[in-house]
Amino acid sequence: MKPICKLFDVNPSSYYYRVNHKDIIHPERAQLKQAAIDIHAVSRGAAGARTITGQLTQRGENVG
Repeated sequence: MKPICKLFDVNPSSYYYRVNHKDIIHPERAQLKQAAIDIHAVSRGAAGARTITGQLTQRGENVG
């Protein structure tokens, strides 16, 4: 893995952390993802990142 990590300038410990924790589901993140999907669906696919972020922010979500 070190050659690949070096190629993409990724620390090997970061790579292994992600591999070992990829199956952990964070409920808050899942809810935020679903809210973004819902906003996009309601707009019939017209809402982009800025629109979705704006609507989530108006709902009180902390997004960047």
